[in-house]
Amino acid sequence: MKWGPFILLSLITIVLQTAVAPYLAIRSIWPDLMFILAVHYALWGPWPDAAIACWLLGLVVDLQSVNRIGLH
Repeated sequence: MKWGPFILLSLITIVLQTAVAPYLAIRSIWPDLMFILAVHYALWGPWPDAAIACWLLGLVVDLQSVNRIGLH
């Protein structure tokens, strides 16, 4: 797995999730873009790299949220 595009995609996705996704809300429900990216890497990435990538995406979501770490 190439980690450069993964880091770039995760940075773009976290910015889109925090800045653009609330404007896409339908009755205060908006898409979880980081979850979509994690599922993509889980389905198409090689096993150990995909597990590490999904764990890192969950950590990034936890760090940007107001709640405590460990919910994602």
